[in-house]
Amino acid sequence: MKINDTLYGFRVTDSEEIPEAGGVLYLLTHEKSGATLAFLDREDDNKTFAISFNTPPEDDTGVFHIIEHSTLCGSAKFPVKEPFVELLKGSLNTFLNAMTYEDRTVYPVSSRCDKDFYNLTEVYLDAVFYPMMKQNPFIFMQEGWHYEYLPERDTLTYNGVVYNEMKGAYSSADEIGMAEITRMLYGGTSYGRDSGGDPLHIPELTYEKLCSQHDRYYHPSMARIYLDGSVDLDSILPLIDSYLSASSGKREAVSLRADCLPVESRRTVEFEISEDEDETGRARLMLGYAFSDYSNQVDRTLASVIISHLAASNESPLPKALLESGLCEDVILDVNHSARYTLTVEIKGIDPKNEERILEIYNSVIEKECRGMDRESLISTLNQIEFKTRERELGGFPVGVANALSVFTVWSYGGAPREGLVYEDTLREARAAIENGGAEKLLRRMITDNECRATLLMLPSKSLAAEREARIALTLKEKRESLSDKELSELMETEAAFHAWQESEDLPEAVATLPRLELSDVKLSEYKIATEEREYHGARLITHGAETRGIVYLSAFFDGGDLAEEELPLLSVLASLMTNLPTETHSILEIKREIKKSLGGLSFSAVSFSNSRKGLASPLLLLKASALSSNAEQLKSLVREITSHTVFENHSAVKKILVQTKLYMEELFTSNGEAAAMGRLESMGSSHGKISELLHGYESYVAVKKYITEIDSCPEAFMAKLSSLLSRLAVRERLTLSLTSDRDTSLAEELCDCFAQGAPVTDRTVYEKNPTAREAISIPSQVGYATLGTRLTEAKEMLGTLRVVRSVLSYEFLWNTVRVKGGAYGAGFSTRKDGGIYFYSYRDPSPEASLSAFRASADYLRALADSDADLTKFIIGALGEYDTLKTPRTAAAQATADLLTGWTKADEDKLRADLLATDRNSLLRAADLLDCLASRCGVAVAASSETLASFTHGFDRMLKL
Repeated sequence: MKINDTLYGFRVTDSEEIPEAGGVLYLLTHEKSGATLAFLDREDDNKTFAISFNTPPEDDTGVFHIIEHSTLCGSAKFPVKEPFVELLKGSLNTFLNAMTYEDRTVYPVSSRCDKDFYNLTEVYLDAVFYPMMKQNPFIFMQEGWHYEYLPERDTLTYNGVVYNEMKGAYSSADEIGMAEITRMLYGGTSYGRDSGGDPLHIPELTYEKLCSQHDRYYHPSMARIYLDGSVDLDSILPLIDSYLSASSGKREAVSLRADCLPVESRRTVEFEISEDEDETGRARLMLGYAFSDYSNQVDRTLASVIISHLAASNESPLPKALLESGLCEDVILDVNHSARYTLTVEIKGIDPKNEERILEIYNSVIEKECRGMDRESLISTLNQIEFKTRERELGGFPVGVANALSVFTVWSYGGAPREGLVYEDTLREARAAIENGGAEKLLRRMITDNECRATLLMLPSKSLAAEREARIALTLKEKRESLSDKELSELMETEAAFHAWQESEDLPEAVATLPRLELSDVKLSEYKIATEEREYHGARLITHGAETRGIVYLSAFFDGGDLAEEELPLLSVLASLMTNLPTETHSILEIKREIKKSLGGLSFSAVSFSNSRKGLASPLLLLKASALSSNAEQLKSLVREITSHTVFENHSAVKKILVQTKLYMEELFTSNGEAAAMGRLESMGSSHGKISELLHGYESYVAVKKYITEIDSCPEAFMAKLSSLLSRLAVRERLTLSLTSDRDTSLAEELCDCFAQGAPVTDRTVYEKNPTAREAISIPSQVGYATLGTRLTEAKEMLGTLRVVRSVLSYEFLWNTVRVKGGAYGAGFSTRKDGGIYFYSYRDPSPEASLSAFRASADYLRALADSDADLTKFIIGALGEYDTLKTPRTAAAQATADLLTGWTKADEDKLRADLLATDRNSLLRAADLLDCLASRCGVAVAASSETLASFTHGFDRMLKL
């Protein structure tokens, strides 16, 4: 393409080669509508389409969040209730979702299959421009909010997917704090609003307002469109043109500004804690600062460098000073990037009466750092940022989707799309700025000399949830009392019609409009990676040859299969301490600096693998690291030093990390209660689950609380246990070392030599399952989380079929029953290769009802089998989910996991063959399995004590934070 060329209604306005992104970026303008399109033409068979609209909220009703949900509930060309879900059932997509940001809404999709990519793009275009929600208010009621009348109590209540999602969000202290601090900083601007929606204000949104906001902000002239990869423009551009050309006229673009307009400099709010928790020392202090705008990419990079220098570990300047004062338990810094950058400083675990002294220490540290920061620390951090930027491992996002989101981050504010893809100049300028005092200048501008600031004091409350519910109940009571008999009758009629619509099935002719794939369209090729395995001096070496662009990836697994059950939580603590304690020759800060300076990363974790062929379930200490091949010597040196020469003497530092771990786990259990519940459930079904629970779940949490007491009473003994555990585990005789590289893999043997000799595992521990059948965890949350399942030997023979069943249940039965009708934010059915089969719900207003739905799944499968429904879409969708997009690093990790768990090519071939052969009889066998599950399963629920008390049959065991 050349500048001024015209293609299918688009005129090429610019083109530029972007070496950092590996392609040529073309900018095009749609001549009739004025919409703009950016296309990164690069070699990648995983093609990406994304469309974005600037959507600055005017209030806290979450209107654009609800629009995001509602647009995906049917459209003019595809008039089915859930085209998004239909695509999930039968697509080969590698990404399919939508996101509501503070100021924009983005709809990205990607696929390796050309036909699938076209289908996804067409459905999303029709959804955003011609959504059925504008003709069907029931969609708004379902996805946003609606009244439900309870005749037995003559009261009203609220329900709705987004409403319940945000009730879950507002159970998190972090979410509450971030929402409040931005309200304070940005006053009456859109950035002072919660784009997700505040549950107290979501019911203020009317259907008419929803439709008018869509009319205003979703006009084609306001669209920004991004394409990425080996896209066939001759097929996609005519499709996009057909939607853009149907619009009438052009509209003025919605500009985004984030002017700092503080409404108040100080505010106090509350957050919920468990009724059994002590409120003493649980308050938080949050400081917020608005600084540079989106266009200053150097400031964005420098800000990341600065906050890492200031607070990356407990030994960093800010946490060190505050923690050593004994006035707080944790310090966290973060920067949020939108039209204007926002720095937040969160100081957790304080007594409010100490606020003045805390701020004195804080300001003293900041002033000292403004006078001169450690250059070596700053440069080391920048080195690691540069490594990760070039590496392009994007946390599960396909490259094209990550590119799209990065481009929209600047394009939405009027910047050039290229700025979201280039980084060489930014890195170079940031490095020069550090050498010339630029970091200190930015820190002073961000904090010391910044008048756009806010202070938020957050106080713990055991009654906040009850008070919020009482406030909602009062509003509903007043609403009920205001209704005349006629109005109540009309409300009940509307509710009945709404539920009838939810129960109704799509017409066959409507379903037929959806584009679909056939099995003949499936041409996925599994990512192949060359793997070799050998023994070396008592260790097991696994090497993978792959194109890694000069990067070495290391995973070292140390077998703890002879650890006693009571030692497993300590193993998790040990992993959290590695790289956070000094060695014999280096301080903690020096170790951190060397890792950042020379490596892409180095971390430890406690994990569990189950090899059913050998009848083993073992805990492992895992060391993961990455580095450029040119830095192999530094990698070996750091691995040797940390595993062999870490010093376990500073019990004060260890206690701080234990306290922070406790805080983190409490927050995780509240905001992601399904993880806590699933951990309890899996521990009932398998030894592997029991190990994982002891490493990371509720039992680990209980142990951490015990360790905090133990380290106070017997510090030397506790530290000696940690040192002994590391010495026992980090030896060659317990090592499985996995190395991935595009260079000589002899480095694996050199790394193996870094570890000392020791005793292998001889007598393995048998980890007994938890016997409990029904458990509950009381958490301070406005919503609940339900799980049901177990591990069945029979399920291991049906893994392929169960992948299809997962698609059927997760995207059809559970979606409709638990999410659509029940109002939960999410629900699903998951399977494990070891025979584990589990149901779960997420941010659920009715967890007990969800458990009933889980138990009804077998009947649903039988009904589907008896209907002779075509299972092709479910088979394709299951295959697409199983054949995930892989990079050399993730492919190597999967190959290593397969070797550790005993998963063979024969197992893989059988799973795929069974998946493709799934038929009516397969569903019936799966239904029988689920019947078996219903009689042998465990149940675990995480919810508030009030919700748990309402359960009909109660629980065998109640756990509390």
